[in-house]
Order: sequence, then structure tokens, then C-alpha cells
Amino acid sequence: MFRRRTTSEKAPAEAGATTTDDAEPAPDPAQGKGRPTPKRREAERRRRTYVQAPQDRKQAARMMRERQSSDRQTQSRALRSGDETKLPPRDAGPVRRLVRDVVDSRRGVGGYFLFTTLGVLLIQILLQVATSRQYLTPAASAQVQVVLMYVWYALIALVAVDSYFLVRRMNRIVRERHPDHTERGLTMYAVMRSLQIRRLRLPKPKVGPGAEI
Repeated sequence: MFRRRTTSEKAPAEAGATTTDDAEPAPDPAQGKGRPTPKRREAERRRRTYVQAPQDRKQAARMMRERQSSDRQTQSRALRSGDETKLPPRDAGPVRRLVRDVVDSRRGVGGYFLFTTLGVLLIQILLQVATSRQYLTPAASAQVQVVLMYVWYALIALVAVDSYFLVRRMNRIVRERHPDHTERGLTMYAVMRSLQIRRLRLPKPKVGPGAEI
């Protein structure tokens, strides 16, 4: 009887010990819970941005127009500021930048093309007004028109010769600096930039006239 009572008394003690050993240890306050709190998850959820898919074609077209308008504004700012990371594809890349530097470092006839063209057109308008008001005779007006025509032809010839030497120099420098390039349209790109007024060129010139390239 004493042996049975002793065994039954030890059983609860052993069960209590087993329960205590298998219990999950209490978390250490110094280490934290090891998982984000609900407030942190809510903050992360608020920081997320969701893109709403268009519901119909009209909304999709409107979203595309807005995106294209934003891209054009970004590229326009990049053209004015010279930020090469956001330039349009027509002006992006090291080869195009080198072509612009070659053009901007020259003092060519092309930079005066627009000024001369506007001057010739203005003189022609004044001749027509003077002839209509009889300030000039038709014969005198015709002679001036002939002179303007020769000036116009001479300007075109000078621009053609200047563009030829510009393209030769540009091709030589590009082949030396970028022998593996495969870009096309560099000739037209260089000629069209050379015909623009220097202050109105976009992207803005990074080198001055006479600079070494």
C-alpha cells in the first residue's frame, strides 16, 4: 500500500515537470518579437502605390496621352538643362554628344544661314511694298531681285561647301573615338544642327567656338 501511494504521488510531479520542459520559452524583451508589428505593416501598406488598369479604351487613350505629355515635358527640360540621362532618343548617347561638340566647336557659315535667309525675305517684302507705292520703278525692283537671287545662290553654295568639310571632320573624329558605332543619320544630324542659330540649339552647346575636341 505504501509503495502504490508513493508511485501515485510521484506521477503528478513528473507530469508537471514534463509540461514545464515542453512549454515554449518566453520571448526575451531585449530581442523583440522578431516580426513586424501591425502598425509597421499598415505603414508599409500605405506607402505602396497601386496602378489602376484602364477600364475602357477611352481611359487607356487618356492615360497614354498623359504619359506621353509627361515624357515630352521631361525631355524638353532635359534639352534646356543639358541633362543627358533624360534626352530623347534622337539626341541620346555618347556618339550624338560627340557630334554636337564637333558642330558647336566650329565657326561655320551654316550658323548665319537663317539670318541671311530672313534678311533676303525682308528685302523682298520691302521691294514689293516700294514698287506698289511707286517708290521704285519696276525695272529697278527687278534688278534688285536679280542681285538677291545671286546672293541666295552664293549662300547655298557656301553652306554646301561648309557642310562638306564639317561632315568630313565629324566622320573622322567619330571613327577615332567610337570605331564600333553603328548609328545612322549622323550626317543629317550634324548638318541640321550647324544650320541652327547657336543660341537656339538644343541640347545646349557644351563647348565654345574654337574649342579642342
